[in-house]
Amino acid sequence: MTEPRSWLFVPADSERKVIKALDSEADAIIFDLEDATAPDAKVEARSRVCAAVASGEYGHRELTIRVNGLDTEWHADDLRAAGGAAGRERVVAQWSWRHTAARTVEQYRIMLDERARTAAA
Repeated sequence: MTEPRSWLFVPADSERKVIKALDSEADAIIFDLEDATAPDAKVEARSRVCAAVASGEYGHRELTIRVNGLDTEWHADDLRAAGGAAGRERVVAQWSWRHTAARTVEQYRIMLDERARTAAA
């Protein structure tokens, strides 16, 4: 895959915008579960975005799911859901100086290990 020329950021709490992204000519789409999504909409938005990514309807586009930060109550569930939905897609977490790089890497290692076990089963 070549580097994208254009990126579309899509607030995950808007079903209309997630669907409308299908018509975009952007090379890459970032579904934002983090600061573009209100706290009371995060759980529903997570399900919506993971279903959209898993659908395969976005064709050749590079897809990214931006999950909530490590220091939030949504992070672990976001990571599990996004890891399960993603194939070639990226999962990006918000970086916080309050957390060490080692802790962040460990969280992602755990997610990838779970994903590999699930795929092997």
